[in-house]
Amino acid sequence: MSHYSNPTANAAIGSVDREIRMMRKRADQIKRLHKQGLLTPEELAQARKDYVGIYARFLREALED
Repeated sequence: MSHYSNPTANAAIGSVDREIRMMRKRADQIKRLHKQGLLTPEELAQARKDYVGIYARFLREALED
């Protein structure tokens, strides 16, 4: 099996991984605020705008508990 290095693809994958980690971390913060009753309607509305597409699941899971 040969090894193929593609710096462009590696950089793109790294960027997506960083963004996913950031969105999960923010979803955890939203979850903590929601459980404590400190999540304002404005923050929730902004989160709903930010968490679309593949990230929507993170917000949905954070608010289900």
